[in-house]
Amino acid sequence: MNEIKAVIVDDEFLNRELLALLIEKYAPEIKILSISSNLGEGRVAIRNLKPDLVFLDIKMPDGNGFELLKEFPERDFEVIFVTGFDNYSDRAFSMMAFDYVIKPIDIEKLEETLIRVCKKITAKK
Repeated sequence: MNEIKAVIVDDEFLNRELLALLIEKYAPEIKILSISSNLGEGRVAIRNLKPDLVFLDIKMPDGNGFELLKEFPERDFEVIFVTGFDNYSDRAFSMMAFDYVIKPIDIEKLEETLIRVCKKITAKK
C-alpha cells in the first residue's frame, strides 16, 4: 500500500502523542512527517512537507484551525479535525473536512475514520 504522509497540529502535548500512537497502531501506512504544537509550525510543515493528510485541532493559543485552512484554499490534502469542542462540526464540514473526531478520542471512531481516509487518499494517488 502507498505511504500516506501526515502532519499533526495540536497545542496539547499529550493529545499529540496519543494521536500519533493511535495512528501508528491502527494505520501504519500513515507516516507522520511532523507534529506541530501551534499554527505557525503547522503552516510551515504543510507548506514544506506537502502532506496527504492533516490532523488539526481547532482552538490553539495562536489562533484556530479554521484560520489555518483558509490559507490553503486549493487544498490537496485531507483534513481530520481532532478537537475537544463538539460545536464546530458544521463549520468543519463546510470547509470540506474529511471527519471530525471529538476528544477524548473514541478509538473505534478513529480507527473507522483512518480506514476510510486511507482508502480515499490511496484511490486519489
